[in-house]
Amino acid sequence: MNNRLAVTINNIPLAILNLDRYGYITAANPAFLKTFDTNAADIINKLNIKDFKPFQGTELSSKIEVMIDEKVPFDIESPFLLNKDKDIFFRCRGTLIASQGRDAHSFLLIIGDVSKRKMKEHELIKALEKAEESDKLKTAFLTSMSHEIRTPMNHIIGFVDFLRDPDLIQKSGKSIRRLCLIAVRCCYDLSMILLISPKSNRVRCVCTNQFYAQ
Repeated sequence: MNNRLAVTINNIPLAILNLDRYGYITAANPAFLKTFDTNAADIINKLNIKDFKPFQGTELSSKIEVMIDEKVPFDIESPFLLNKDKDIFFRCRGTLIASQGRDAHSFLLIIGDVSKRKMKEHELIKALEKAEESDKLKTAFLTSMSHEIRTPMNHIIGFVDFLRDPDLIQKSGKSIRRLCLIAVRCCYDLSMILLISPKSNRVRCVCTNQFYAQ
């Protein structure tokens, strides 16, 4: 069982570190050594975790200190500047390995690279912000267009209503019917355009044989 566990830990892509009750590094798997570019001979049974340079000044260092002093486990996501180009985000978990007594006699650190997930989250946030900004611009445009078009259209349809006078229809019936048809079509087109605007800014044009707008 112990051999299987050792093989698993040595081949797992997560960086794993074991500390004694005082914070000294007692074991580190190959993934940890590779991730933080260090050698087992330089740290195991020689270095206290508080003196491990990649951790110094990070949130992880503070969490480890609290875990050792107060026996409090933790689970955080924190950036590390391991190269000059960009930060690498790690999910870091610290847990206690208890002996038969009540006091923990060692601690286990598990560290995994979550940079790709963080990058996707950042991209999604940017895409959401862009979509929201686009929606605001569309709303502002439709609101402005609604006002600019609705006002003259109401006047046109209102004047058409006055042209229903019987005497005018007898004299210029063909022209009036054509004008009415154009007004109805314009009103319909306007309604279709404004249909995609927010409910609070929609305008409903009702076109019947009496030709009026609401």
